[in-house]
Amino acid sequence: MTASNLRRTITQALEEARQAEDLAEAARAAAGRAMAALERALEDTLQRGVEVPVEDLPPATEHRRQHRPGRQSRIESDPELRAFIDARLDRGTFHEIAAAVADRFPPERRVARTAIGDYSKRQRTRRR
Repeated sequence: MTASNLRRTITQALEEARQAEDLAEAARAAAGRAMAALERALEDTLQRGVEVPVEDLPPATEHRRQHRPGRQSRIESDPELRAFIDARLDRGTFHEIAAAVADRFPPERRVARTAIGDYSKRQRTRRR
């Protein structure tokens, strides 16, 4: 490479570096303006507050109020077992109800006293 070619290459590289510097400065300035606009919008929103009329919100459905992720408990998925337990919740302890379930239902439909306690707690929460 000759000296004049080297000089041209260096001059061209310096010019490209200056152009890149100018572009970077323009990007910094645009980012600064955007940040200032966002800060003003945030400040305005904080001062005014967000207004969402209650009547514009969709009504909550019973399904959403009662929705629980995952699969239902054995008690909640078995209507006969649920009715049997519901009829005894106010009349006995969880241990007594579990023993009555064990006497009345086959092994694959039986539940422990802790499951009955958890079911009872969910029922009380839903009633509130």
